[in-house]
Amino acid sequence: MAQIARTRDLSEVEKALWMIAVVFAPLLGALVWYFAGPHPFGVAESPATKPASRPF
Repeated sequence: MAQIARTRDLSEVEKALWMIAVVFAPLLGALVWYFAGPHPFGVAESPATKPASRPF
């Protein structure tokens, strides 16, 4: 965030948009995980395809 604020290549609006993106991207990912679950597209391992666990 400090690097975004210090850059002179961006306008104030662009800086603000980048900062918002940096702050909310992790939040967005967490929300998608919460609502869609770990397999949002129905791709999950079935018990038949999982490797058998062996006792040591």
